[in-house]
Amino acid sequence: MEKGQPSTTGNERKEVVLKLFDAYLKEDLKRIKNLLTDDIRLVVNSYKPSLVREGIYEVLELVQGIFNRAHITEINPHEIMSEENKVMVYLTEKGVWAKGAPSAGDSYQGDRLHIYKIKNGKIMSAEYYLVNENPIPLPGSVNPGH
Repeated sequence: MEKGQPSTTGNERKEVVLKLFDAYLKEDLKRIKNLLTDDIRLVVNSYKPSLVREGIYEVLELVQGIFNRAHITEINPHEIMSEENKVMVYLTEKGVWAKGAPSAGDSYQGDRLHIYKIKNGKIMSAEYYLVNENPIPLPGSVNPGH
């Protein structure tokens, strides 16, 4: 492989992201961990200020916080694009607020844009943008709309 060329194909990169979505739906932290690099950087731009987590353990702690606040029931990708080492996904997420969330038991639905960078078959960075609907409220964050 030539220097600077992606180590995986577009379809392989997309498959990594689809595996991540499946692990999210099953709330499977072990599978999620196996899909991430140890030095992953996650930026959630749905909050003010944006939430930034660096390293596998900070990211997994945040994901566990999401699972504690909402049960994601559907992730429906509408468009998946892959270029270079990036995968961009426009999706609709549906779920139910968990006990302890401000709207416990209520359903939610929102469109999101996710941008992932893939290295050697693992996610090395992720950026999440809210397109509409309120984001999942996490402890310590200011949630617009709540």
